[in-house]
Amino acid sequence: MRAIVYSHRDKEGVKEVELNQPQVRPKTNTHVLVKVFYCGVNPVDAKYNVGDKLPHWLNSLGKLSMDGRGVGYDFSGIILETPKNDPNCPFSAGDEIFGTMPPTIGSFREFILAPIDQIALKPKSLELREAAAIPLSGLTSLQALKYDFNQKTGNIILIIGASGGVGHLSVQVAKKMGLKVVAICSEENKSFVSDLGADEVIDYKKGNEEILVKLRESIVLLKNPDELNGKKSLTFHMVFDCVTSLSKEDRAYDYKNLILKNNLINELSSYVAIGGEFTDWLKAGIKRRMGFNLFKKNQELFWVRFPQSAPFLEELKNDFIDCEENLKLRPRIAKELPFSISGVREAFQLMNRRRTVGKIVLKVSD
Repeated sequence: MRAIVYSHRDKEGVKEVELNQPQVRPKTNTHVLVKVFYCGVNPVDAKYNVGDKLPHWLNSLGKLSMDGRGVGYDFSGIILETPKNDPNCPFSAGDEIFGTMPPTIGSFREFILAPIDQIALKPKSLELREAAAIPLSGLTSLQALKYDFNQKTGNIILIIGASGGVGHLSVQVAKKMGLKVVAICSEENKSFVSDLGADEVIDYKKGNEEILVKLRESIVLLKNPDELNGKKSLTFHMVFDCVTSLSKEDRAYDYKNLILKNNLINELSSYVAIGGEFTDWLKAGIKRRMGFNLFKKNQELFWVRFPQSAPFLEELKNDFIDCEENLKLRPRIAKELPFSISGVREAFQLMNRRRTVGKIVLKVSD
């Protein structure tokens, strides 16, 4: 079968290889054999999986260590075979599913052995191509907003980078949860983000002074009048930063400093980013694995959890996508590319330009 693996000597750090098709292990009941139809592409895929998680001086070694390892997390497809020794397996051959693969195993391949605890039945209201765009970004949005930072109906959240992969799903998750959403994106994408449900949309190119004015105006507009008691009440319940990374372009805007310096969050709210430097990832890893929070108060990097993520995928499917209410989560497919080395390289080039509106998917099978 065809598969994409990392290769630091090749263009965009990837190459295509031929591998043996995986087989369901006879003595295990933890995996199902899946024919992959679509793969979702995430920024971490284009960053050798290690992303910004290593100090700068270790980047080359990190890339070298990824050579030959599988690329990709998100996928959708059809189950070909389930464990023979497990009559209670919740899935059957022929089921359409979506989910994530473990790190370095890779979803960018024609067939995979998918962990049962990281998959769910495909939402009925989505096609396979759309379902492949959900997992990692959807899990990030749901876990951060609902579970880790406990946002409640009526809270006001600021989402930075609201038109991107995580951002555009976060806007929809937030609105479904009953939150009031202020969004930052480009002028070109304001109507798109408004259509997702954002209550107020601010153009990031306006400059910090005007952005600050717009942020304060948005809080006044969206807060209940009885909550407005002076400057200290002009705060968000949560800021969700979906764009900040180590790139010079991202650092130029310095949203974190703008928010903290001007007291737009208080002692009960949080500035949460999904990108950062090595020390942030180290602290996030310690919290993720050991439960110890070493971050400064109100400032944190969120690291998505996807081992045992099946219940979260089920919740996204049942409560956010296939629900009866009008507000239904739906990913925007920015571009569909072929499952080929040129297709993957083009996807990575688009990811690295950081201008993708929605999600990119790869078509693996017909």
